[in-house]
Parts: sequence; structure tokens; C-alpha cells
Amino acid sequence: MGLLVIHGGPFSFADLAGRLKVSRGSISTNTRLLEHLGIIERVGKTGERQDFFQIRAEPYVELMRGYLSRMHKATEVVAEAQNKLPDDWSDAQKRLAELGAFYHNMIDRIEPMVTPKKSGSRR
Repeated sequence: MGLLVIHGGPFSFADLAGRLKVSRGSISTNTRLLEHLGIIERVGKTGERQDFFQIRAEPYVELMRGYLSRMHKATEVVAEAQNKLPDDWSDAQKRLAELGAFYHNMIDRIEPMVTPKKSGSRR
């Protein structure tokens, strides 16, 4: 990720492996992860048959959107666990309530950072 943040790209697998002095397998694993997180994108070059990778536009916002999505999913898991636990498990219910409150607090803080601004608004 650091190489792509500094130099932008696009870089082929071989370029990345050579510059970073790591295996192509490591490049493959990590490019898949960075693509999944929305930080990099796979692009083509005219006349080239191989894939190239470059940093995406607004990669950090995309990273936070993914984090936010995972937090929303976590709140659902916590709520489901709360509903399935017996009411007399008060200590567990309390801990789950605290965890749910934590996730909701984080969501409330992060959502404004990744929500597109309305035209005319300033940040």
C-alpha cells in the first residue's frame, strides 16, 4: 500500500514484486485484500495483457465506508445475540448493550465523514 500511496501507479505484479522484494504470491494476496478494501484498483494498459494496480480515487473514504459497513453488520449481530439470550443473563445483556452502544457511537461519528456533502455545504 505504501508504494502505491507514494508513487500512485500503475504497477504490474512483477513491478510490485521487484520493487518490494517479495514474492508474486505475496503481491497477489495483498493486492486482493487492498482491492477488497477499496484502496487500489486493477487497470489495463493499452497493448499490455497483464493487470496493473494503482491507488483509487478517494481510497481512504472507501476504506472508511467498508469499516462503517462492517460496524453496521456488527450491530446486527449484537442485537441478535441480545434477543437470543435469556433475560436473566443480566451481566451478558449489559456487556452486549455496551458493545452495541460503542458501535452505534462509532457509526454516528464516522457516517458524516463518508457521506457525500450536499452542494453548497462547507466542511
